[in-house]
Amino acid sequence: MTSETYRGAGPASEPETAAMVNFMAAHDFQTALSVHTYSNLWLAPWGFETALPPGWDDIDEVGTLATEVNGYPQGPASTLLYLANGTTLDHDLGTHGTLCWTPEIGSQADGFWPSQDRIVPLAEDNLLAFYRTALAGGAWVRAAGVATSDAGDGDGSFEPGEVVEIDVLLRNSGTVASGIVDLFLSTASPFASVTGPIASSPPVAPFSDGQSGTPLALTIAPGTPPGTVIEFTVTRTYGGWSQDVSAELVAGERVVIAGFDFEDGSDQGWGLGNPNDASTGEWTRVDPRGTAAQPEDDHTAAPGTRCWVTGQGSPGGSLGENDVDDGTTTLVSPVFDLSNGVAPQVRYWRWYSNDEGSNANDVFEVYLSGDGGSSWVLAELLGPGHPEASGGWFEATLDVDSLLVPTSQMRLRFVASDLGAGSIVEAAIDDVEASYFEVPVCAPPMNYCGTSPNSAGPGAVMSSSGNTDVADGAFTLLASGAIPSQFGLFFYGPDQGTLPIGNGVICIGGAFHRLPVETIDAGGAASHLVDFGNLPNGGDIVNGDTFRFQFWYRDPAVGAGFNFSDGLEVQFCAD
Repeated sequence: MTSETYRGAGPASEPETAAMVNFMAAHDFQTALSVHTYSNLWLAPWGFETALPPGWDDIDEVGTLATEVNGYPQGPASTLLYLANGTTLDHDLGTHGTLCWTPEIGSQADGFWPSQDRIVPLAEDNLLAFYRTALAGGAWVRAAGVATSDAGDGDGSFEPGEVVEIDVLLRNSGTVASGIVDLFLSTASPFASVTGPIASSPPVAPFSDGQSGTPLALTIAPGTPPGTVIEFTVTRTYGGWSQDVSAELVAGERVVIAGFDFEDGSDQGWGLGNPNDASTGEWTRVDPRGTAAQPEDDHTAAPGTRCWVTGQGSPGGSLGENDVDDGTTTLVSPVFDLSNGVAPQVRYWRWYSNDEGSNANDVFEVYLSGDGGSSWVLAELLGPGHPEASGGWFEATLDVDSLLVPTSQMRLRFVASDLGAGSIVEAAIDDVEASYFEVPVCAPPMNYCGTSPNSAGPGAVMSSSGNTDVADGAFTLLASGAIPSQFGLFFYGPDQGTLPIGNGVICIGGAFHRLPVETIDAGGAASHLVDFGNLPNGGDIVNGDTFRFQFWYRDPAVGAGFNFSDGLEVQFCAD
């Protein structure tokens, strides 16, 4: 007689089961996997009952990290698959406290015995999941993210010349406390230098958060153009294992070109749009009366009180007295201009609730328009089960460049609906802000200092042609009125000066840099196309810099035998 569910004469009475029980008892396993086929599932304890086991948060954390890479659903075997007692994972956790899982590897098409050509792909699908489970058996300190802060003037913007401090957010997703964790900062950006390259974190307890003790730091180069994206990498090393976390910051100071806290005496161009056919819950700008679904207070700091909400109920009114019902209500912004800046953003604070009633089946939609509202692009959607669809103020940021081309005819709209089976729908909007980094306007090159007469006439004069945007590489220095068929060279420096020498005046102050020798043509003119990628040591030029240029040339017919042009002040930037 045979049976698929035969338990044996008593606990661990069968030799195969006894061998496994003895094997587990002989080792102090922190994590374990009992690998099965099939179903593409990652099963956790308990199997014998639907209650969550002790330490479920830790089990869930490691299981979630493992299944990030294979996409398997993960959870207790009793609820994800079926009730089953006497399992390896229940014994391992219940008897030894081992965090353990049963991966059911392979789809229904693979079955219990996958074909030979599926073995390697299935192993590859689960390799990193297995690896992460093994790491959790010790101290598994992960760099969960980075946070940047302005260590310069403290205004929150990362401006040229300022220091940016970088804190690393650490998480020990392992069962053992860590030792000291080392952190290293690097960047390949020409617009920043690492000034605090190394930091260490104190030990991090199991399944706990930690942070770098001393912030890492980089300094933004003077002259960095506003809107420049500076990428950097933090490398975390511990126990012979390294992890790189890449992040970025944007240099410059954001300029708010449209801001609304809705405290003004008027609606400032905001109002109802289409569609707007809900029977109740129409958008209105008020000091809200709170319910379980609607805020009691706006988001603006005191003394602010007003925001836009979907309907205002009576004092002490019921939950669904004036929520959105039987249709849609739409709030539309006035037109604002995002066409003149870099990296435009729209930020706002929103409140959305759709889980207070028996049905949670509606959505909250946010749209952006670049043609004044003739057409719209969906920018954000909060549907049933969204973690921010249960009320509460949440900040949202829209990267405009990723949605549409910024224009002077931007508009924003917020749409709340009750379109399925009746549900409690409430929404609110406050503190809307549109901003960008200003593009610097390049001043035209400017002559200064004056020239000195030479043997051919009143003297040499500087000028230029082409674009002062370094990225274009099309900037040419020109000199006219010099001595024909002689030699000369252009040179430059950071400051103005007045130093008489030879037959003229050096109009440049500070350390200066010489460019290659040029032959003056028969008309007394010389030119040099500036190669920004091949400048003298220490003489680099980037957008945002201002330099002074001058031309030295031979004039053997008079005096000291050499002379200078006037000076030319040039601001380099993307115009």
